[in-house]
Amino acid sequence: MKQGNTNIIEVWEQEGQIIEGLPVERKSDIKAFVTIMHGCNNFCTYCIVPYTRGRERSRKPEAIIEEIKDLASKGYKEITLLGQNVNSYGKDLDDMSFAKLLRMVNDIEGIERIRFTTSHPKDLTEDVILAIKECNKLCEHIHLPVQSGSTRILSKMNRKYTKEQYLELVDLIRKHIPDVAITTDIIVGFPGETEEDFLETLDLVKRYNMIQHLLLFIQLEKEHLQQNTKIKYQRI
Repeated sequence: MKQGNTNIIEVWEQEGQIIEGLPVERKSDIKAFVTIMHGCNNFCTYCIVPYTRGRERSRKPEAIIEEIKDLASKGYKEITLLGQNVNSYGKDLDDMSFAKLLRMVNDIEGIERIRFTTSHPKDLTEDVILAIKECNKLCEHIHLPVQSGSTRILSKMNRKYTKEQYLELVDLIRKHIPDVAITTDIIVGFPGETEEDFLETLDLVKRYNMIQHLLLFIQLEKEHLQQNTKIKYQRI
């Protein structure tokens, strides 16, 4: 928040009810980001989000729709729905899901394009895929972070899916939406990653060609780790 030219920051010690109506600073007159939920319940081993932002809490759909309608009245044309795991939206609400929210947003007059991020592969369901297919304003793009093509490394990351399950999900998406654009994130050099694990990831990349972000996992530099770091750079 801002008071005059001064940024006002307050850090809460624990998660609680979502406060609506706080001012939002927008950097575009055409595109807007709209948060639909806060927090995360997944506890991936490399991620701090559940500890800093708390558990998942969904905003009421009425508040989200009201915010987007207000944006549409001001001339905004493109909306991106935000959440650490948007596919979990509505699990803490009565009779609500992310697929239902997508269809509600699609009905708002004035909005022409709808995007969302980020999806967790273990929670992306067929009803969300069908909503993307059937809603005319939803962009045919899904960002679906795989993080690794090795089932062994995925288990160490606590991702709760296997390489095979991820590939089946990609095939299901492309079955319903043949021209879909799928992007992903990959971590290279995760602790314990072997050459065989890396080749499993490389196989996935070559098969689907959908990298958006590539992250090199570097441990603290010590003399005995320098060779491992050199290998990680070669892989990336």
